[in-house]
Amino acid sequence: MSEFALKSICQRFKRGVAKITCSAIEIDVNQPYVTSGSTDDEVCGSAFFVPAQYLYLSKNNGSKRYLVTNAHVIDCCPTKTIALTFPELGKCKMWAKVILACQPLDFAILEVDAIYNEHLEKEVGRTFANIVRSIPAVKPRKKIVDTTEEVSLEATGIGFPLASEDCHISSGKISGRHSHYLQINASINGGNSGGPLFDNKGNLIGVCAASFDESEGITLAIPWHDIDKVLKYYWDKKALAIQCPSLGVATKKLIDAHVAVRGWRESNVKGALVSKVFPTSQLSDLGLKKGYVITSIGDCCNEFDIDRNGLVNLKHQLDKVPFQSLNVLLLLDPESTFIRIYDGRRTKTLAFTLSVQSGILRNCMPVLEPIPCAIFGGVVFCQFFNNHIEDIEDDTLDPGIVQFLSESKGSESAVVITAFRLPSSILQQGYMIRKLTVLKKVNKKKVKTIEQLKKILGQAIKKYTTDNKARYIELEIGGTSTEVIYVDLDLAFRLEPMLYCTPGYKREHSVISIDMLQSRKRSFDNLS
Repeated sequence: MSEFALKSICQRFKRGVAKITCSAIEIDVNQPYVTSGSTDDEVCGSAFFVPAQYLYLSKNNGSKRYLVTNAHVIDCCPTKTIALTFPELGKCKMWAKVILACQPLDFAILEVDAIYNEHLEKEVGRTFANIVRSIPAVKPRKKIVDTTEEVSLEATGIGFPLASEDCHISSGKISGRHSHYLQINASINGGNSGGPLFDNKGNLIGVCAASFDESEGITLAIPWHDIDKVLKYYWDKKALAIQCPSLGVATKKLIDAHVAVRGWRESNVKGALVSKVFPTSQLSDLGLKKGYVITSIGDCCNEFDIDRNGLVNLKHQLDKVPFQSLNVLLLLDPESTFIRIYDGRRTKTLAFTLSVQSGILRNCMPVLEPIPCAIFGGVVFCQFFNNHIEDIEDDTLDPGIVQFLSESKGSESAVVITAFRLPSSILQQGYMIRKLTVLKKVNKKKVKTIEQLKKILGQAIKKYTTDNKARYIELEIGGTSTEVIYVDLDLAFRLEPMLYCTPGYKREHSVISIDMLQSRKRSFDNLS
């Protein structure tokens, strides 16, 4: 990049890049009411102003303005309130709030408003409106960056590396792609995360996100094309946390033996073999079944042939990628998406609207989106997320969770046991239960969510408070092979007051409330 071009980009956009500082805590995903760290702990990163129309927000939204950063920079902020500092404002802070976070694509949107920045005029002698008016508007490039034709495209990143007080400039060249990220041969240190990435014409092409070992000098950036697609089609303007689209299908490699045994007419068929169609997937309603082959995927503008390993060639990058990856799905027009399938006799086309799948296993941001949980008999039950697997040692896991994941392919919601609070009435009864044991049924009723669990247990416990014959609750737990245990409510009620006295115990999460304890005591006194 010429010195003139670099200087021009710096002069135009450096003033619109902010340093982010926010308090940070960690949530124990196995006991999601337990926090570690303190509000004195801070995380630093970068953010930059983007005009509302490029975020599909109203331009006529009063004094509100918007910034973009990385989700991983702000996902530990419990208040959702972010402090922004600009070098020209000195130590005076501008305040923003988180209005959107997309963990799969690692980006977030912050909102600033005059209402909570009225202090600026007193502290620096300039109004909020005057300050934001002076910030140059970036112009995002929606066109996809073609790393086959635009290899060695020069790029410039701006941010606050290593929590510095002044923003720094990093320049390099785009060398290819890593997963769905742009790969740049320039070192961008921690603190630059969330900063803008510009091409040599000053167009915004991405958001700096991560870096490998500094000695390698490799940085990853989220393409603006992908962010634009998610905002345009998959954000309802209401949800704080949003997900990316998926097909709701699990596939595996198609091998010759499978084709031969099935006696298919087309012995040279190419594609990915369907191993499971998720219950919530539109493709299930359209007739896609286990054992069919997905031969291609496309929309009104493109069609990509799938090989037997489930990979496709894309025009804008050299390496083949999985056909269900974000590289592919975020290229497609959701309204005209289709797949072609082979059922052993003929090829069919299934047209559908590409969307976000509900009820599937995913990662969550536990500080921004609380994990539903309940405590019963000293056992902590949680809605199951990928985070739980990452946070528990292998030797403490229930083997049934592996069977559950293998069979469901992550397509089902589940409630799992994640921790134990002592004294636990269930453990005192002699049952040996391990973490991540799946809860399947309560009193023969299926349980998929914490809300269902609370409702069923609440009804059973309420009945017990007036009827001693309803003393036992039946729990069916396990993976493929199940076990039935019987929870003694009499013991659970006697130990519950002791649990109240243990450090960190949250009464509001217990399904046995104080009112229930008192109601049971009154019933017992009346019998006496």
